[in-house]
Amino acid sequence: MNREMVMTSKGRAPKKTREKDGDTEYEEWIYGEPPQDVDFVRFVGDEVVRVETMKVGGEKVVRNEKEVDIEKPTVAKTSSEPEVRPPGAPSLRRPGEEPDPASPASKPASDPAPMPRPTDPDPGSQRPVPN
Repeated sequence: MNREMVMTSKGRAPKKTREKDGDTEYEEWIYGEPPQDVDFVRFVGDEVVRVETMKVGGEKVVRNEKEVDIEKPTVAKTSSEPEVRPPGAPSLRRPGEEPDPASPASKPASDPAPMPRPTDPDPGSQRPVPN
């Protein structure tokens, strides 16, 4: 788990501390205040390495095992070869018709299409109602 996931799930920490444990610098985010449960989320770098929960009854729960393994996102490789369509893939071309290289449909769009103008959801609402 990383900082972004903690921020998404628990929100912004009301209290943060930075400390050192030997040579390891860490940051601890503290959620909650007594007499409620209090969570201490410890980060080393951008990774959560420990979550300690102090329960109302005095019980201390420590989780320091890696529970979620998040791999770094991979970027799709781009190829200079044209895309090969599987045989029998649907197409609007007639059998034997080749794509026109000058056609705008054969080139990728450089800009997204403009958004259509909003229309009145009920055009009849503007007209007077006959008596």
